[in-house]
Amino acid sequence: MNVLFFSPGFPNEMPAFVEGLARAGATVIGIGDQPVAALPERARRALTHYEQVAQLWDEEALIRTAQELNRRVRIDRVESLWEPGILIAARLREALQLPGLSYAQSELFRDKERMKQRLDAAGIRTPRHAAARSEEGIREAAERIGYPLIVKPIAGAGSADTHRVESSAELDQILPTIRHVEEVSVEEVSEGGEYTFDTIGAGGRV
Repeated sequence: MNVLFFSPGFPNEMPAFVEGLARAGATVIGIGDQPVAALPERARRALTHYEQVAQLWDEEALIRTAQELNRRVRIDRVESLWEPGILIAARLREALQLPGLSYAQSELFRDKERMKQRLDAAGIRTPRHAAARSEEGIREAAERIGYPLIVKPIAGAGSADTHRVESSAELDQILPTIRHVEEVSVEEVSEGGEYTFDTIGAGGRV
């Protein structure tokens, strides 16, 4: 199986996934903006081929490069294990007509507001929530939802730029620190336990 791997050298944990795919028997082809000499040795050893692009987020250039690669060697899968690259990987899959998460499905993982709307429509309880793109919009959502609340990026990663806000005065202090965030989710604080579990899927079975 030939796997096109988006950004195999960055972030720092990506070479481990590239190496894991190669050890599992995949032929791994990298695509990214780093010069091949700048790739970590672990990634270089595991890659069969690497294509450098000028701009990592230039979708059209990435699609052209992937399509040209696909004419030379059949690409079976597109993989991105870096959260900001999920949508790019979906675009590449659709351009190459490959299986995996579509762009519409991937958007739900990157847009917290849209994901909560989908859960609401399915009858699953979510915290009261709203999306906002301006300070005025954040304040309006906060007054409607009530304090305490959480303000966080719609398409964030980890807990960066995420704030628990107890009052309107505290919100006034936080707003200047998130002006660089294009869109935020404002949601009520919901107290409770969080339970997670991991699975490995193989052959359609957990």
